[in-house]
Amino acid sequence: GRMDEKTSIIGRVRGMNWSGLLQCTAVEKNDRTIVSDCYYEGAFKLARPIYLHPSQPTIYLMHVGGGYVDGDRYKTEISLQKQARMIVTTQSATKIYKTVKTPVQQYTLFSLDDQSVLEFFPDPVIAYEKAKFYQETTVYMKESATFIYGDIITPGWSESGDLFRYDWIRSKLKIYYEGHLKLFDHLYLEPVSYTHL
Repeated sequence: GRMDEKTSIIGRVRGMNWSGLLQCTAVEKNDRTIVSDCYYEGAFKLARPIYLHPSQPTIYLMHVGGGYVDGDRYKTEISLQKQARMIVTTQSATKIYKTVKTPVQQYTLFSLDDQSVLEFFPDPVIAYEKAKFYQETTVYMKESATFIYGDIITPGWSESGDLFRYDWIRSKLKIYYEGHLKLFDHLYLEPVSYTHL
């Protein structure tokens, strides 16, 4: 069931309307991980892999716009096949600007096969005044896979100079281990509700 659910999500992605879409597969060949398949469109791009370690690439996800604005929707899917090892980060911070009507949405899906290792450390999310941001990260991993993850959220500039002027941020992290949901971390930040305490 769970892998069928994942496959159906991937199959539906290209038919949807995304501000940016990136899909990437990493495979291990001759004791070296290579990016074997990559597709991107819209505001997302992928820099050429850098080999800081001879057998493991570091890839930089790039957003070619100045930031995320009202109604933007982004999707990233990265798959590591058996024994692939990769570090993924971003070229710069994710800037969420004022969202008047529709929150910015970002969906990230990782699939980690046997003995694969993924380190995902994006630059900070910066939420500016009146920003609304929904982020969902889903990981499907095999028992022998390793997933290392870090996420930073920080307030951006506001006209008044006050911090924490964004409307809200909702971040969900789901980790499926051998097809079973083992971790569901739901973070909801709404600073305005605390300003009058």
